[in-house]
Amino acid sequence: MKLLYAVGNRKGGHIQLARLLSTIPSAFEENIQIKISGFNKSCPKLHLDWTLDALQNMFNVEHVSFDNDNLRTYYHQVKDYKPDLIISDLELYTSYIGNQLNIPVWQVSSSLLYYGMEQQEKIKTNIYRHYSYLFNRQNVNDDILQNILINSDRKFIYSHFGDTSAIKLTKGYEWIRPYHISGQESVPCQHNVCATALQNDKKYINYLKSFQDVVLFSDSLNENYPGIKLKDILNSSEYGCNLKNCDLGVTQGHTDYLADLFYAGKYSLIVPDFTQSECVVNALITEHLELGKVIYQNESFEKKNIIPKINADIEFLDDKIRKLINE
Repeated sequence: MKLLYAVGNRKGGHIQLARLLSTIPSAFEENIQIKISGFNKSCPKLHLDWTLDALQNMFNVEHVSFDNDNLRTYYHQVKDYKPDLIISDLELYTSYIGNQLNIPVWQVSSSLLYYGMEQQEKIKTNIYRHYSYLFNRQNVNDDILQNILINSDRKFIYSHFGDTSAIKLTKGYEWIRPYHISGQESVPCQHNVCATALQNDKKYINYLKSFQDVVLFSDSLNENYPGIKLKDILNSSEYGCNLKNCDLGVTQGHTDYLADLFYAGKYSLIVPDFTQSECVVNALITEHLELGKVIYQNESFEKKNIIPKINADIEFLDDKIRKLINE
């Protein structure tokens, strides 16, 4: 089976992909070939078969247009590859080509959460009250996005919120369980705070400095912050061990890291990355469900115990692919 995985142009897209790639070799006996397309911004340290940066408008990278010579080149390369399935992390260019070539397209993305939530759910979680501007600015491509979603064969929301059974989705959207990191009990891994970051921004670091005994897992390891131990986020065994044995988890709201905390039973403190709508939605829902607290300044908080629940009807992506192969 041939797969084409297209990483969306968002922070954290490479984490979702890396976890899938680490799962597939052990999950399948069948011969599966995977090619990957994506943007340099969203795929640091990952090999790309197709780099999509040349498809963007150099004057306005947020504007999507399919009238593009580079897109036509990419179109013919995908056509020659002949994938049996395109898995898209809400990547519009590859999804469009899949529709044009009548290739099945599955959207698998944490970014789908906002679009798949029922209207009443958005109101309950205060998304419109505080942060509607984050979504209004995306409307420049809204017609294109809606057309892509309508023509996608399946729309999977990659999120741990599905296991809470607390968020209702509109028709046509499904939950899929995110791959998450787990660890074992270990005394050397016991720290007060286990934090994660995709970028070590100043506000976030300053908040972490307010705690004692902090381990920060990041992909930016060249800095030095007194009182904070920096470790490589790609070292999953080290990360899992520290996560399991920490007293408190701190994150910027990216789905994969929030899911790790949820399944480890950890209360989350979220200092949102306001450049990513995904992080804002995750933060508001987390606080609404009392799984954590959104931190805007050095606020006090009451730590609570989290007992994750597992919904037997929700599967991982490799389960869905296996079923497709066996059909």
